[in-house]
Amino acid sequence: AKCPANETYIDIGANVGFMVNMVLWNDPERHVIAVDPISYDIAKLCEAYRYISQHASHVVGDDNNNNNNDPPKLLHEHYHLFHAAAGPQSLPQINITRPSDHVGKFDQSSLSRNAVIFGDGDVVTERVPLVKVDELWAALPSSRRVCLVKIDVQGHEYQVLQGMTELLSSNPPPRYIFYEESPRHIEKAGLTPGAVETLLTSTLY
Repeated sequence: AKCPANETYIDIGANVGFMVNMVLWNDPERHVIAVDPISYDIAKLCEAYRYISQHASHVVGDDNNNNNNDPPKLLHEHYHLFHAAAGPQSLPQINITRPSDHVGKFDQSSLSRNAVIFGDGDVVTERVPLVKVDELWAALPSSRRVCLVKIDVQGHEYQVLQGMTELLSSNPPPRYIFYEESPRHIEKAGLTPGAVETLLTSTLY
């Protein structure tokens, strides 16, 4: 999606950065919020950030003013990475369930144990904060307009949206909202397929 350079990209369930890293590489001046609850994913996102800051020549700037051992100041100030899950409220800690290290497929992690449908029950939990997207967005300078929100959280997309009602009601609202609609995961999470579309339609239109 093409958006003005001063608008924000939000990635909820960023995984190892398939989308957010592309945004950073191509447009390092864009404000980015990335949220993921899994330690392995956060480590990979940090590795990618370090690589981009050192190898994307267009973000380095003036070599005379940049310490090659440090990420460029511009990228550092614009990238906001949160080791947390997103939901309808903020809590100090909640459980996130993921397939075990032996199974892999950490992209199948969910706030609901029943929604982790890979690994034949071989799962573990991690303890992470729960955050509202509204609070992360409000902390940006002037609460910048959001270009795109991507949500992929294995059945809990509706609960993420419950925590971003202020953003959805902002004027103007996000230009684009991409989300996963997997009825199997949604039902396993105890939620209702189609609820996200209903909420977005009633809020945005």
